[in-house]
Amino acid sequence: MKEANRIWHDPVVGIYGNLITPGVKCSSNAYDLGNRRWYQLNVESPVTDDEWLSDVVAKHIKEHYCAHQAPPPWNAINTTTIWRLRHKLPTTSFDKGEKVDLSRGADYCVWNGTKCVFKRIEFDVDIRSFEREIRTRETLIDCMGDVDQHDASLEMSTRFNVVPILAVVTKEKGLGLDDNVMGFVMPFEGDILEILAEKAPDSTVPVTEKHLWDLARDVRELSRCGVMHGDINDWNTILCHAVSEQSQLLLIDLGDVTPDYEGDGKAPAPGKGTKDPDGGGNAARGNFDKALATLSP
Repeated sequence: MKEANRIWHDPVVGIYGNLITPGVKCSSNAYDLGNRRWYQLNVESPVTDDEWLSDVVAKHIKEHYCAHQAPPPWNAINTTTIWRLRHKLPTTSFDKGEKVDLSRGADYCVWNGTKCVFKRIEFDVDIRSFEREIRTRETLIDCMGDVDQHDASLEMSTRFNVVPILAVVTKEKGLGLDDNVMGFVMPFEGDILEILAEKAPDSTVPVTEKHLWDLARDVRELSRCGVMHGDINDWNTILCHAVSEQSQLLLIDLGDVTPDYEGDGKAPAPGKGTKDPDGGGNAARGNFDKALATLSP
């Protein structure tokens, strides 16, 4: 029971036990450390991700308090995993039709008349990184406030230098269950720097100091939203609109944090063979503010 006259705090939820019925459902015991109260979370499909389970409980607690200015009178929460995908990102069961292999687990395709990349889950080991990619985009959408899907995709690339996810691809239309997700669709924005360097006769890529300055600025925006990319490098960075004045660097693959990664602020600058005489080495040494001061034209 909640103590009488206790001051409300934002929920801090931990999961203490998760009873899973394989292929059917799960039931978890959750404790709100902020308000000293137990909850039971029942999900209609098996979920092993404690972070997701705790986020769901915290979401329901906060929504009730915001609506009623009082803690919830209930201790049981019944939900589905559809919430996670439907809440922020649309789903689609589109037929990829004509597709061209791009790399392992990725194809060129056309979706809603737009040239896109379909990233597909090939093996069980891919699932966790795909979950993090989706959750990261949802976190950034939360930071944007009340925006529609088109504006969210635009702001994702202009404010955060991140390629947006247009839709989560499912086996059946309208379902977002974990075992139903096949991958997601992203707009095709250009080639990664590694490929551009391989194609260039002198192994250089047309990345300027301004590109790096913009990337450092927007990586700082990611940090302000509590997001870390985890592996900034030449093969996770795209040069968008390479031959136009609107060209910019965009990040992909926000799915894994590499071992011993010290943070995005200390990531090696992408593009070793850039036109910047320092090879991009001034980008992000130590902290974002210092990096920005160094890179600022």
